[in-house]
Formats: sequence, structure tokens, C-alpha cells
Amino acid sequence: MLFSGTLFPVLLNITENLTGRGTYENHDGNAHRFSHPFFMIAVMFLGEFSCLFIYVLVKWARSRDAPIDRDGGKFNPLVFLPAAIIDLVQMSLLNLGLGLVLFAQITPFQVMKGVTLVFTALLSVAFLAQSFGKEKWLGMMMIVLGLLIIGLPNLLKNIEEDDKIQHYSLIAGELFIAMSQMLSAVQLVYEEYWIHKCNILPLAVVGWEGLFGSVAAIGMVIGFHRIKAKNFSHLSSQRLEDVLDALKQISSSWKISLSVVSTVICFTLFRFAGVSLTRQWNATTRIVFECFCTVFVWLVLTPQRHWVSEMNYTPVGLILLVLGFSAFYNFVFFRWLCQCPTIKCKKRENKELLLSEEQDGNVGDINIYLYIYLKSSVTFLFLSFSVHKKFTH
Repeated sequence: MLFSGTLFPVLLNITENLTGRGTYENHDGNAHRFSHPFFMIAVMFLGEFSCLFIYVLVKWARSRDAPIDRDGGKFNPLVFLPAAIIDLVQMSLLNLGLGLVLFAQITPFQVMKGVTLVFTALLSVAFLAQSFGKEKWLGMMMIVLGLLIIGLPNLLKNIEEDDKIQHYSLIAGELFIAMSQMLSAVQLVYEEYWIHKCNILPLAVVGWEGLFGSVAAIGMVIGFHRIKAKNFSHLSSQRLEDVLDALKQISSSWKISLSVVSTVICFTLFRFAGVSLTRQWNATTRIVFECFCTVFVWLVLTPQRHWVSEMNYTPVGLILLVLGFSAFYNFVFFRWLCQCPTIKCKKRENKELLLSEEQDGNVGDINIYLYIYLKSSVTFLFLSFSVHKKFTH
């Protein structure tokens, strides 16, 4: 998950900075940036939808000689319709927010990822009756504090130095991003409830959400194509989303085509890995890993000129992230504290990290059937990343 979660935003950033010839309505048909965030949302949902075909093939291949329970429990696919709609809304809000705070790099999203972690934990306690020990709350607070230390100073610097228009743009963008992260927490907890209740396999979860999300996203993109957004659009046609221009750019530039396909594959792998973590452990664990992915993305996308001014507080934030991760999973450092005779601390068995034999068998079986798909996808991503690095410099 760390690999795909880090590579996906990097590839998406590369895709948005590639240029290609579009429709005559945009820049008179000349080459321009591939700025189509809502089109990319629809395409990424189609990538998720592809998992449903793999799920059906896997289920059919082992239907004769495999136990029934290895295919997951019975469920109504419509239970994932609300999750798909929430996902579509939160991704749209996130794109609007990032578009308004684009000058602040990845920092606003990085800071708000800590909000998702806190909301996911609170919703899990309130609606899933989960209980977290003191070490887990301590770990989550350390992770949130580490994210704030890394991202907040740069964010405040942008607020102080930029003009009033960018100041209000940043505030509005932050509100959009905050709302998207709250919706993301709701979606993750909702998914966890049904996954654990019905013992649903990750492929089925990602596939059904992809189906419902694709239908809704395609309808949204068609509607946005008819809306004139003016200042909210990066296109000269002033459309909120120009589908024809996106398709024309993809067909006219093999770099954009390769980048879009790579981004979709990486996003699908990221979602599959995230749902697998939710099924094995819980939604909070999934967000903890996503927080680390966000930091890795920040390390990759932060311009080198900013490192000199940010190195004074960045190590502190990274250390807090590592300590928070260790506290959340009760790693070596905190186990040593529990064994120290001067500190009275009752060891608690981390039940969230224990897997039953049945669950472990399911996960292993899924990995066997997905081996060829995942291996080819990862190989393709490595090749595409090398091509992007060569042609974008």
C-alpha cells in the first residue's frame, strides 16, 4: 500500500503537467496542460470497476472445488452504492480544494490527512463499538502532530506572503479539503461495517464501488461539460470539465495515454490494498498507512529549493511520525517501556493485528489468484515511471 499510495499521486501530478493538442475550442487546438481532474475521477472509477471482472473470474474458477466461504459471505451489492456516492463527492471536493490551493503544493492535503485519522477513530468508536487503548490514542496524536509540524509552517508561510486573492482562495480550498476528508472518514467506517459484517472480499468491494461510481461519475462529467465555470476552470473554453478536449489530448499524445493508464492502475492497486487492510484490521489502520503515504508524496513533490528552509522542523515531524506508528502498533520501543520495572504498564494483546486462520487463508488465496495481475501491473508502473522521468525533464 505504501508503494502504490506514494506512486499514485506522483503519477497524477505528472499527468496533469503533460501537454498535448486538444480541441480547437481550447487554446486554438495548440498543446496545453492536461487539466481534467473530473475526467480523471471517472476514469479511476472505471479502473476500480475492472476489479469486478477479476472477482467474477476468480469466483467462477474455484466454484467447483473450493469451499463456499472462501468466496466471501452473501451480501446485497447495493450496500456499496452509498459508499460510491460518498467517494465521488469527496474526490470532487478534494479536486476543487486542491485547485484553489495549488500554489501551496501538497501541504494542505497533508495537514488535513490528520483530520481524517481523528474522525475515522472517533466514528469507529461511536458506530462500530471499537475500543482503542491508550497507546493507540497516543500514537494517533503523535501522527497528527507530526503532520502538522511538517506541513503547517509552510502553509502559514503561504498565507502570510501571498496576496488577498490567494489568501481567500487558500481558505476556501482548505474548507473543501476538510469536508472531503470528513466524508472520506465516513466512507471508510461505512465500508468497514459491511466488510466485517458480511465477510466481503476486497475485490468485490472495490469492483462494486467502481461500478456504481463509474455510472455516477460519467453522468457528473457529462453535466460538467455543459457548465461554464469561468474562473474555476483552467481551460480556455471555461467549461468545468471538457470531455472532448481530454479525449483529444489522450489520442494525440502517447505520453498522456501512458500516464493516464499508469495512474488508473496504480490507483486501483492502492484502493485494493486499502480495502484489504480494512478487512484484515480496521479503517483506522488503513488511514495510518495513508498518512505515511502522504508524507512520502510530500518528500517527492516538494521542490528542492524549499528543503533548506524546512529542514529545521521536518526531522522533528518525521520522528514524531515514526514514534506514533510505533506506539499505534506497540513496536519495540514501547514494548521496552512496558518491560521497564520503573513503569507500571499493563500489556494488552493487540487483537486488531491478529488474524484467524480462515482470514489468513482467504488473503493468501486472493494473492495467488491476483499474482499475475499484480506482478504485471507493478512492472508496468516501474516502466511508465521511468518513461515519465525521462521525458518530463
